[in-house]
Amino acid sequence: MRGSRPVDGRLLFLAAGVLLVGIGAFLYGASPSPEGVSLEISFIDVGQGDATLVVARNSTHTVSLLVDAGNAYHGAAVASFVLQHDPLLDYALATHPDADHIGGMVEVLRALRPAVVVDNGDAKGTKTFASFEQAAALAGERRVARRGDELTLVEGVTVLVLSPTSEFFNSSTSANDKSIVLKVSLGAFCAILTGDAEEPAEEAIASAWGAQLDCPVLKAGHHGSKTASTSGFLSTVSPYVVAISVGAGNRYGHPAPEALQRIAASGAAVLRTDERGSITITTTGRSYTVN
Repeated sequence: MRGSRPVDGRLLFLAAGVLLVGIGAFLYGASPSPEGVSLEISFIDVGQGDATLVVARNSTHTVSLLVDAGNAYHGAAVASFVLQHDPLLDYALATHPDADHIGGMVEVLRALRPAVVVDNGDAKGTKTFASFEQAAALAGERRVARRGDELTLVEGVTVLVLSPTSEFFNSSTSANDKSIVLKVSLGAFCAILTGDAEEPAEEAIASAWGAQLDCPVLKAGHHGSKTASTSGFLSTVSPYVVAISVGAGNRYGHPAPEALQRIAASGAAVLRTDERGSITITTTGRSYTVN
């Protein structure tokens, strides 16, 4: 457990958890982090879509993982963002085959040729998915992610697959709920990245992992849809910060007022890419900042 809420002189909140300036917080936990290791998680502004860059560093290595890449017209911008943080993309992961997650990945895969491409094994009969498959074939190793898979980026930085299981994947009728859901950890810090997972997936994940989901940062599922970020899931994760990747004035009404109300009731601060642009969290595993 992380202990009490973080205290830092640079915290500045308004009522209902609205954030004015960057968070700086200390973390309390039993998990030590190696000296000289840092982790950056950037929720890239891709409008109504998802793109998250995870970059781990130590004194000798920089290793990066891109999770989704927005729509096709954001591909070049996402590739440029990646190159600003790491000249070599190591891993590219598509949480599920919706166009607002894999469309931009086509350009990223063609331009950056990551060593490993990961997806959930789902398919979609669209031109976007066909283009993704063609581009992925140009990259290196292909992997399908299932619950319990774990990747170490550098010593101390791990990426754990929380969902889906093969059983859940095969039984679910929702492409969103089949999304790959990740826990990224360094020391006492962790973040939950949810793809488009909604209530059924959240319930299954909470049941399987329980207190292991307790993390200061959560990316809201399905762009803040009313069918995600349930009260039960928020209670299990108990985040300090909830990031929502969403486009301004989108036709879906995301983030839904119901989801925002549940997040506010949980006590977490909400950070939205439509209001702030790209959001970057930096941590040593002992403290973190959000900008």
